[in-house]
Amino acid sequence: MKMYTTKTKFHCGIDLHKSMSYICVMDKEGKIYVHTEIKNNDFQYMKKILSPYWDDLTIACETTYNWYKLSDFCETEPVQFALGHALYMGAIHGGKAKNDKIDSKKITDLLRTNLLPKAYACPRRFRSHRDLLRRRIKLVSIRSGISIYLNLFEDQNNLKHSSAELRRNAKSSLQFMDLQTFLPEDHAMARNYQLNADLLKMFTDQLKQIDKGPCEIHP
Repeated sequence: MKMYTTKTKFHCGIDLHKSMSYICVMDKEGKIYVHTEIKNNDFQYMKKILSPYWDDLTIACETTYNWYKLSDFCETEPVQFALGHALYMGAIHGGKAKNDKIDSKKITDLLRTNLLPKAYACPRRFRSHRDLLRRRIKLVSIRSGISIYLNLFEDQNNLKHSSAELRRNAKSSLQFMDLQTFLPEDHAMARNYQLNADLLKMFTDQLKQIDKGPCEIHP
């Protein structure tokens, strides 16, 4: 795990939440200059508070779900931004006493002492592609689970192995239900099977759409 090396005089750790943040500004020696709450994540207001230090400042936060907004703000202004790996940060500065004020100071301490575990701050122009590929991985996992369930369902209820048959005839227009015969009293069984067959087809179709071709990335 690489540590982030800061080159600025001042360091700002931010404990970032959905609707508020807590910031702490320190110098290399650990003197605290600012330690306050930022309501509604008003980054323009935050910049106003930090204006005396802005030209020689590094801002850091953990890899929370909403770090994109802070990163984009720092890129626009601009000011140095460092993204800390939340898991490794917890291993380094973990303790029983935890609140927003304490956490913001701990992040700043890691930053100013060059002990902030560095996470990859994906550039804005690549994020949507990365997020799409991550979502694809999740969809593949869900689809695999549905496929496994259908195979087990067929074995459990002594049905034909439709998925294996359809794989052998990839160009066939047959659907899962076309290969099965259900008795009238097996309505619930048929409905369950149809439901999962439809879900499998839906996920398969969506994955094919994703895989049609790579999205163009503009530099």
